[in-house]
Amino acid sequence: MAIARAGRRADLRPALVAIRKPRPSKADYYRCAMNTTSPTFYPDLLAEASLPTRGIHSQTLSDDAGVELVLFAFAAGEALSEHTSARPAIIHVLSGEADLTAGGEAHRAASGSWLRMPAGLAHSVRARTPLVMALYLLPTLGTEPGA
Repeated sequence: MAIARAGRRADLRPALVAIRKPRPSKADYYRCAMNTTSPTFYPDLLAEASLPTRGIHSQTLSDDAGVELVLFAFAAGEALSEHTSARPAIIHVLSGEADLTAGGEAHRAASGSWLRMPAGLAHSVRARTPLVMALYLLPTLGTEPGA
């Protein structure tokens, strides 16, 4: 191994050359196929959640091709205050009971309830009982991934 002056090793790494690939159009990004080479399977989505004794726990289970699945687990009485999302979204209640508000409309939700919301719609969630819900963030044409 070559030794540089002052006892330092010589830089033996090859020079890196930046190659810029053309970026796909925003519309093409959301028309693409999933980037994964194999399917993702959860035999029991509810089993992936661990209910906290207090607070809210969230975990991203999948984030591919503009669709993100986030699993939420709420202790009874916990809430997400009113907010909006830059992306359309679906809330699917897997267990428990909740008060959902979307666009000023209140809904009492229980296991099996499903709510689809357009981007920008004000909404909130309050857990009446320990609650597990799946949140699907959907792609919006004309936005970059992760927007």
